[in-house]
Amino acid sequence: MAAVKAVAGYTELGMQEDPKETEKLRNKGIFKTPEDLGVDVTRASRSLLAAKTVKELVEWSKGLYNPPARFRNW
Repeated sequence: MAAVKAVAGYTELGMQEDPKETEKLRNKGIFKTPEDLGVDVTRASRSLLAAKTVKELVEWSKGLYNPPARFRNW
């Protein structure tokens, strides 16, 4: 649950994230920031993502990821 909170961003769940717990997850390699992966966030673009569409995220997660309706454009 701590890993989910770490990536949940500015959501109700993400606002419950504990920075100390997130740091522990980073140290264990469970959670990684862009910087941990060597990604310069000032140069990041969609081309760096494995999935190119929201549809691919849904397919690859076997339906576990259920995006909000506004992101379902297929």
